[in-house]
Amino acid sequence: MKSKAIERTLARILEIDYQGIRLEKLKEEQREEKEQALKKLQRDMESDYMHEARKEAKKLYDEVVGQADAEVHRIREEGVRENQRIRALVDQNRETILRKAFELMVTSYEK
Repeated sequence: MKSKAIERTLARILEIDYQGIRLEKLKEEQREEKEQALKKLQRDMESDYMHEARKEAKKLYDEVVGQADAEVHRIREEGVRENQRIRALVDQNRETILRKAFELMVTSYEK
C-alpha cells in the first residue's frame, strides 16, 4: 500500500511538473506572440509615419517648385518687357539719328 501511495505521489509530482513545463512553454509562446505583434505594430507605425512624411515632403516639394515656376515666369515677363522697352528706345534713337542725318543732308545741299 505504501508503494501505491508513493507511486501516486510521484505520479502527481510528475503531473504537476509536466503542467509547470506546459505553463512555462505557454508563457514563452505568448511572450513571443506579443513580441511579434509589437514588432508588427512598430513596423506598421513606421510605415504610416514614412507614408505621411513622404506626403508632406511631396507637398513641400510641389510648393517650392510652384513658387520657383512662378518666379521664373515673372522674370521672363520682366525680360520681355525690358526687351520691348529697349527696342522702343532703339527705334526712337534710330528715328532721331535718321532725322538728324536727313537734316544734315538737307543743310549741306542748301549750302
